[in-house]
Formats: sequence, structure tokens, C-alpha cells
Amino acid sequence: SEQPTPAKAEVKSLTGIVLTGPQKTIGLMLLLGLLYWRLWRRKRSKDRIDAKIRELTPRRWGRKVDACITAINAYVLGWIGFFGVCTEGVLRMLQGLDAHIRRRLRAIQLAHWKTKRTIALRLIGLGVKRKTAWNAAYSGRRSLWALSHTAAVDKALRNAHWADRGLESLAARWTRHPARLQVAPSGQFMLPME
Repeated sequence: SEQPTPAKAEVKSLTGIVLTGPQKTIGLMLLLGLLYWRLWRRKRSKDRIDAKIRELTPRRWGRKVDACITAINAYVLGWIGFFGVCTEGVLRMLQGLDAHIRRRLRAIQLAHWKTKRTIALRLIGLGVKRKTAWNAAYSGRRSLWALSHTAAVDKALRNAHWADRGLESLAARWTRHPARLQVAPSGQFMLPME
């Protein structure tokens, strides 16, 4: 939705093929901007990763949460290996995917804790104040999905908690991707020299 409209221009490649407008590849789209080519992921690719995340983090995960994290990491690392060449426009989408994955994991963790009493005690054990934890667990009839985004649960199961358990961040992985193309100020593509 935030993708710029491509400029109408013709670019002759080294092979003599004339490229006009946006060029689509597998999962990516090249857009000719004012100063440089930008690589964007396509909507279809975003829909696919959303569906895969839902598949890898089902509402009722019967195994350990660490097994879920391992499955997510395996898929996400392959995905970012392919889409690591995207330019800065994709970073916000990756941060949104990270937040969604963490919220789904929080909901799975709460389901594993089962009772409201256990949820409150575990939140207290993770550093939430007693009153806040008990209020979060017992305030109204909230679903686990709604409870997974309360202040108490967000504080207890924050980003550092999931990083300590081994969850890879898409946005962090993208920023340090070694094969990612970097756009120089002059508009030329440059590969990082390491």
C-alpha cells in the first residue's frame, strides 16, 4: 500500500533488452525511481508469509514453545535469505511481521500456562508487579489473543525474552544480511565488501 508508482521510462540493459515500467521477478518487483532502482516484495509474497506464519503458530500448539520457535526460524531465515535484497521500503513490513510473530508466540505461551492463576503467577515471576499481573489475568473474560497484547504480558514477554529463547528477528536479520544490495548516493548498486 505504501509502494510508489513506477516512473514511465525505458532502460536498455547490457543485453540490449529494453525494460519499461515495473519489472516483476519471483516474489520481487523492480521499480525505477528518480535516482535508483528499488526492490520491493510483491503483495503475493506478503500474503504467503502471513499464511505460513499462521500455519507455523497455530492457536493450539501441542508441543514446546521452543519447537515452535525453531520451526519459525527455519522458515524465516530462508525467506529473508531470498528477500534480503529488498531496499529500505520493506523494513517497516518486516518489523510488522516480527511483532505479529511475537504476539502469536505470546498467545501460545499463555495457552500453555492454562489457568488464570498460573498466568498471573508466571507474569509475577517474569517481573510484572503483583497487582498488575492479577488484574491482567482476571480482568473480564478476555481471550488468550486479547490477553497476549496487554501491558502486563507485553512487559513480561518482551522482545528480549524471545531473543533469549532464540527467535530470529526479520528486521534485524535484514539489516545485517551480507548479500543485500546497498544503494549508493550516486544511484549505483554496490555490493558490501567484507
